[in-house]
Amino acid sequence: MVILFGQSLIIIGLVFIAFGLISILRFRNFFSRVLISSKVDTVGMICIMIGVSIMNGLSFFTMKVLLVLLTFIFVGPLMTHYIARGGYYSGIQLNKEQKHD
Repeated sequence: MVILFGQSLIIIGLVFIAFGLISILRFRNFFSRVLISSKVDTVGMICIMIGVSIMNGLSFFTMKVLLVLLTFIFVGPLMTHYIARGGYYSGIQLNKEQKHD
């Protein structure tokens, strides 16, 4: 039962990442693409890492996986912020329909 729950979490994470790839292709705006990729990657990675941890039980490997997950949770949004900020300062603008003055 535990392995089935872990496998289902991994599948849910992969589905989130697959939908994220489709939505990145769907959106035309740079900032929308950065936002959706950040959210989908974070949720997908959390599901996959927790699923792997549940499948392996409490071990040294699980602690390393959870440490990588904790690092990703803190560093992922910061890197997304810096990518969006770099795009803003390099002159990437919103589409004309979405531009706010």
